[in-house]
Amino acid sequence: MKTLKLLFAVLPVLLAGSPAGAAGPDWHKYEIQSVSLLRDYLRIDNTNPPGNEAKAADFLVGVLKDAGIPSSRFEFAPGRSIVYARLKGTGEKRPLLLTHHMDTVPADSGAWTVPPFSGELKDGEIWGLGAIDMKTTGILHLMMLKMASESGKPLARDLIFLAVGDEEEDSAGMRWFLKNKSELIADAEFALNEGGTIKVEKGHPDVYQVSTVEKAPLWLELTAEGAASHASEPASDPAVDRLLRALDKITRFPRPVKVIPSVELYFAQLGHPDIKKELLDPAAAAAILGVPYNKAILTNTISITQLKASDKINTHPNRAQAWLDCRLLPGEAPEDLLAGMKKAVSDEKVTFRTVLSESSKESSPDSALFRAIRKVAAEGDPGAIVMPMVLTSSTDSHYLRDLGIAVYGFEPYRLAEGEERSHANDERISAANVNFGLRFLFSVIQEAGK
Repeated sequence: MKTLKLLFAVLPVLLAGSPAGAAGPDWHKYEIQSVSLLRDYLRIDNTNPPGNEAKAADFLVGVLKDAGIPSSRFEFAPGRSIVYARLKGTGEKRPLLLTHHMDTVPADSGAWTVPPFSGELKDGEIWGLGAIDMKTTGILHLMMLKMASESGKPLARDLIFLAVGDEEEDSAGMRWFLKNKSELIADAEFALNEGGTIKVEKGHPDVYQVSTVEKAPLWLELTAEGAASHASEPASDPAVDRLLRALDKITRFPRPVKVIPSVELYFAQLGHPDIKKELLDPAAAAAILGVPYNKAILTNTISITQLKASDKINTHPNRAQAWLDCRLLPGEAPEDLLAGMKKAVSDEKVTFRTVLSESSKESSPDSALFRAIRKVAAEGDPGAIVMPMVLTSSTDSHYLRDLGIAVYGFEPYRLAEGEERSHANDERISAANVNFGLRFLFSVIQEAGK
């Protein structure tokens, strides 16, 4: 496994002759600033609920103002903010949007080694809730505008900074912004958001995972009706039994394999040059689909996650319910899946209600931005594999894809097994990763402007 020190030595070579000027950036200065700003950002409690993104917005707007970069601020709910800024380029190419969310999931402070909002620098690592998900990325995005502004030479693309709230709960911030202010980013060609990172494993090539699509969530509520009675005798029409029969049919509901372009390229880079042909062989297909992630990116998935029936152990309820988390591949119509499940269940006393239904679009794994990531990785990390990946969960990216922006989920952090601590106790990131991410992202932005 290559060291970050070696990569730091290689990446500055990529910047020679770049729009940032012959001398190149003052890396020492910007690395110190990045770590310092991150520690300050992590000290702000944006636990969601309630979010309190206004506190983070105060901080980000202040940093942008100090850098001489105008910004706008919008409130999508009391105490909840969005920050927008645009650094003008030459206009030769369409803008690049850099977006992140300010809120974090809750933390059990008693399970942390240090206070979760300490921003402590300890043993070369910066500790705090949001260090991985995703305040470090927000600081790197901000630094891109600051560094480009201070270079004195405009980039070919405008750089747009967008910090939103509520991604960890309901994406209310991004949904509000696109409903009310979408014209501010509608001209963007590309966007970078959260998603993949760099997977490092001793003895193996580094794998740069760039998410190009995420599956569309379809959340369903099933309700089975029956006759209430005392549980000391068999029920004449038990709602629970009816629900269990319906769920059994749903678990056996056929979900055909579908290979989308990003998944085809993903498997090709893992040594499966013709995954479609392999999947025609029953034995090979069973082995491939036996891996949970593989099955998730090749089929629509249906997960039974919640059950509810009687409040008392000695009562047959007149109603039993279940909730399903379904995830659909791009191009799959939720109404078709729902109609198929209803037909399979075929019980007029079992009803379906859609709780959530969202879209899924795929960004091309062959675009100027994706190629820029691939080139910078190859020149700084020979032998590395850069591959598209499918996120089986959801982020704000799909809302931006609906706007026609090609969105890529990539955060340039080199993480070994156990170091991806999103939503975990003792979340932290190494200062070396912050510095590497700063250099890598700056190189990508330069390359994407050529």
